[in-house]
Amino acid sequence: MQRRGETAQLENPNFARDAVKRLRVLAINKTLSRPLAALDPAVAQNGELIRDIVREQAVDAHLRALRAEAAAAKRQIDVADGPTPSTGPSL
Repeated sequence: MQRRGETAQLENPNFARDAVKRLRVLAINKTLSRPLAALDPAVAQNGELIRDIVREQAVDAHLRALRAEAAAAKRQIDVADGPTPSTGPSL
């Protein structure tokens, strides 16, 4: 086993430093794997909430457009009918 390490060290003078870096990376990956996996459901839930908000905004915009169309149609009808007669007492 010692020979393999010595051979690797001869082939790569930075063998020990690279080995320590690899060990750090493995430790970090192991440490982060659980929190990253825990984020997946939160990301999915947020995505669903965003889709719901977008749907609600689309419905709101549609209803506002219908209301504006109805108000414009009412104004056209009012103009076409002419002035409305007064309903107060006649003299």
